[in-house]
Amino acid sequence: MKNHYRYIWSEYRSLINVESHIRQYIEQRHIFGSGHSYSFIYAKDGFAEELHRDVDNAVWVKLGKQLLRRKFVEELIAEGHVLTREFASFVKILHESDLGSCSDSELKKLFVASCKYHSKFRGYFKISREEFMATAENELKRLLAEKFTKYENRESIFEVLTSPAQMDDVNLELLDRVTLVHNYSPSRLDDELLLKHALKHPWLIAHSHNLSSILSHLKSGFQKDFANKKELNQKVGELKLQKKRLGTLQRKYLKIAKSKKINYLSWLFQAMSIERMRLKGSWAGSDFIYLPLYKEISRRTSVSLRDLFSVYRIGEVVKAINDKKGILSPIEKIHRKSYYVLWLKNKKLYFYSGKKASTIINERVAISESKQEVKG
Repeated sequence: MKNHYRYIWSEYRSLINVESHIRQYIEQRHIFGSGHSYSFIYAKDGFAEELHRDVDNAVWVKLGKQLLRRKFVEELIAEGHVLTREFASFVKILHESDLGSCSDSELKKLFVASCKYHSKFRGYFKISREEFMATAENELKRLLAEKFTKYENRESIFEVLTSPAQMDDVNLELLDRVTLVHNYSPSRLDDELLLKHALKHPWLIAHSHNLSSILSHLKSGFQKDFANKKELNQKVGELKLQKKRLGTLQRKYLKIAKSKKINYLSWLFQAMSIERMRLKGSWAGSDFIYLPLYKEISRRTSVSLRDLFSVYRIGEVVKAINDKKGILSPIEKIHRKSYYVLWLKNKKLYFYSGKKASTIINERVAISESKQEVKG
């Protein structure tokens, strides 16, 4: 095996979250681009990082050629929309049902389903990565060079044509935020309204399950907004004007180009950007979204929420529900909080913790750092 590695991401994430992520390459291989047979995720003190072999990520670049076909892309986006609708019904069950009345079997099914949803969303989310979009980017830049020979600002034209004129979820969250600030006084904007807003835009509180910290974070943000209503309104006005001007510029350049290919590629970049942000909340905010489920699991197993999120693997949570108690020893918890490795090799997943994980990390990461990495 050639030890050329590519950095994918690094964040504080729950172990269940991380395992769900890597399982997309085992259980969701039918999703476009999820055919990797190798992935290396390691964590030190809860901070996880994923590395892929460069040769595997080169496959993503080759697969990106399929994004030049509009029908194929429309089908991908449609699949993502179907998944989102299904997930909305699932989230409604978690937040509006009496999970305490569920049988252990039903609770296990909900938990396993939550992990599978995370895997699926990660699968569709990654399709908008730069590797997949590289072919489209090169093709659009080539076409712009042909059509705009007298223009020196072709890079600027590229940016205009690929930036969404439509509001993405970040923009929509701002509009919702302004509505709350104008419709409620600080004293009336209670915890229920704040959490409802967060549930609509869960990426706001990515990878967090501490309810008091979540509320503190939300309240702090809204307090600043209440104190700066004028600036907030100005920001919204500037955003709307920016989007309007962007749309005008896009129509101008597309009219000059008179190219169906450029029209399509402009649409592709904008559509994938909107879709990327739309999908993100469903996985980045999953720890918060699944909080009612984890609270019920914690109640039945007497495993603390902190331990559920930091040291338990998917199968171990299922066993803990079966046994109605925690199944990890104190020493194993310490090992996992210090170091762990999830290593996908030839489609099989291996897990290590403690000293063994530390040794593997030192070997693998030393190799990866000795090679030229491309940050993604």
